[in-house]
Amino acid sequence: MVQALGPIHRHHLARDGFLVVVVAIDGQTGELAREPEVMTRGFVYLREAGDILDDISAHVTDVVQAAHGAHDVLADNIRDSLSGYIYERTKRRPMVMPMVIVV
Repeated sequence: MVQALGPIHRHHLARDGFLVVVVAIDGQTGELAREPEVMTRGFVYLREAGDILDDISAHVTDVVQAAHGAHDVLADNIRDSLSGYIYERTKRRPMVMPMVIVV
């Protein structure tokens, strides 16, 4: 069941946007099965999106490699690390939604 967003969440999304990171992990090795996919809405403008999205993908790759196959806590690690990284780069706090898929 999906709950309605409260006024605070709607305001947060309107102000800072959101970011979805899809990470496919090899279930046997714990390594990336492919490069992370980063999707955003309301977070960066098109002209500046290329550089920062590439940097975000590289940052997520580093987080996955540092996890050493512990994919049970990987989504939390990505969310926490990426939230701080994005704030340092942009001074914005988009909602970060990592999706970890074990293949």
